[in-house]
Amino acid sequence: MRNRRSSLKLTTSSASQRSGSVTLEFIVSVPVVFILLLAVLTFWFYSLAQFAATSALIEGTRQATLAQPSQLVLDSVGAANDRVDTVISTFNEHLRIHCLEIADEANGFPDDPEISNATIVVEFYQQAPIVRPADAEFVPERTTPPPSDANEVVVTLGFHLTGNPDAIKPCGPVPNWLAPVGFDLDGSHFQMTTRGRLE
Repeated sequence: MRNRRSSLKLTTSSASQRSGSVTLEFIVSVPVVFILLLAVLTFWFYSLAQFAATSALIEGTRQATLAQPSQLVLDSVGAANDRVDTVISTFNEHLRIHCLEIADEANGFPDDPEISNATIVVEFYQQAPIVRPADAEFVPERTTPPPSDANEVVVTLGFHLTGNPDAIKPCGPVPNWLAPVGFDLDGSHFQMTTRGRLE
């Protein structure tokens, strides 16, 4: 009779220890799994933004290289149909879904206060770079040589990953979910350059 009681006590004690270790493992593993999930989602948003930026650059540069009528100027403040405005319109079509826009109010592209601003720099041979918006607080730097002849155009796109630093524009293409664990993307930016030949 005594043997049965002692074995029953031993089994109950063992089950309670096992339950405690399972609870401890759960407490330790859940935050790690949650942080890994946030990291995967952050990388996914970054990949989407990079894909959109690449598509915008390809299409925008193609628009800049298309043969234009002789009366269509390269860039004119207030003109709604110059070549640079066509490029901006193409960029905005690709970027707006990712909470980005190129705001150029002087040329008919209003600034949405809920969307972060991107900046483009369009360069034609032996001409001053055209920066839109002109008052951009972050101007991306070209990562390739300047246009080498009159038939070449270089377009550079840049934007903050987590939105503009000011509080008015909190939106951005990549959420800053990992900042509390030391992986802060605030102040980080994306920039890319493409080049094409005039058709």
